[in-house]
Amino acid sequence: MGTVGHVTVIFAPIIFMTQTPMLADEDYINHLARTRHFELLQEALEVLDVRGTAEALRSGRRISHCAELESRSLPAGWYNVHVPIIFDDGVKWVARIRQGGFHSGPRDIGRAILLGEIDVLRWLKDVVGAPVPKVMSGLRIDGPADYYFQEFLPGSTYEPDFHRTIAEAKLRRTITDLAQFFLRISDHPLSGIGSLYADGHGLNEWTVGPLINNICVNKERPYFPGPFNTAGEKWACIFNDYLKAIQMRSLHSTRTKLAYYIYHWVRQAVLSYPPYNIPNEPTFLLHEDSKWDIMMVDEEGAIRGLIDWERASVSIGAEAFAAPFGLMNSEAIFSGDNTLSAAEVQLANTYRTLGRPDLARYVEGGKVYQRLAYICSGGDAWSGYPQLRGLGQAMGLVMPDSMEEFMELQEQKYKEELEELMSSDTAE
Repeated sequence: MGTVGHVTVIFAPIIFMTQTPMLADEDYINHLARTRHFELLQEALEVLDVRGTAEALRSGRRISHCAELESRSLPAGWYNVHVPIIFDDGVKWVARIRQGGFHSGPRDIGRAILLGEIDVLRWLKDVVGAPVPKVMSGLRIDGPADYYFQEFLPGSTYEPDFHRTIAEAKLRRTITDLAQFFLRISDHPLSGIGSLYADGHGLNEWTVGPLINNICVNKERPYFPGPFNTAGEKWACIFNDYLKAIQMRSLHSTRTKLAYYIYHWVRQAVLSYPPYNIPNEPTFLLHEDSKWDIMMVDEEGAIRGLIDWERASVSIGAEAFAAPFGLMNSEAIFSGDNTLSAAEVQLANTYRTLGRPDLARYVEGGKVYQRLAYICSGGDAWSGYPQLRGLGQAMGLVMPDSMEEFMELQEQKYKEELEELMSSDTAE
């Protein structure tokens, strides 16, 4: 990817199936969509020469084992499917293949996301020396699905709320290794808020450019907005995009008023929150999906690698060093409780032991970022008042006791604005 400068975009959001009302027989429609998804994926797998491409990249080596290319049995996440490969000398790779489907958006956007992941992994490996998979190829774009190869990492992933069930010594080792990883990240500050790009000319230089994401995007080039000077600008961009989609009646069309008031309030709250509106402060790499399953660990809890770096971004320390989502208590996400989990407290204490009280304070103040990220995570996450109240309280705001009171306050401020907006020609 080449260096990308500041771009100005007019927001025209991609519309995902999960954002529109489902028909009556929702289970049947989901079944049909999933069946067709696997059929298309199978067609792509049968055309892609994954085995031959891998052998060509390692001249003189043959593959001794390649997982059967059966779409329903391969390990997969929401966006990618993985094909494990073993060469005759014992070297192990994984082909990371972008899936199509209703949730993936246009192929150009998926391609940009994978290229962004490759850039981030190379920066983490070559510049930071971090425990991440080594990229073994460039992105292959000449078939029905884009893919690239990365080294296979040993270990296993955790389950939700793992930090409440595993042995104390194992948890301590995992949290210590996480802290050491973030210490490395903190030694490599960047400038600007967006995404990390390699210069594309083999000079091992990097720049922060537009924010590669699948939330705040355009239907046509340039797809991505940014870079931004403050975190407040970044979040305002995202919520402006949501508000525009509401105006176009393409998002939350059955709950227009509720969605408009919530997104409008969050946007204003973020723009009024001082820590998110300091221009030109140092920025750092941020894993955008830091759940329990990004950590590959051994039996003792040592982290062998951190995975799934697509859509990683660059943001302020308050976001980059907030505790990973995987250390939160799951019920606190839904209840709006901002009390740190025992694992989050342990991470903060580990930073202090390592002489970094600044990173500890980011963990202790990290609920703002965690709440914002959850509200934007899809489905009905945006509409629950406990999460909204939790965000406001994390920012130091006095919040109403109920959604009804919240809505009354917003209606007093924005009722006429909403009515004018929804009756304008631009809503057509």
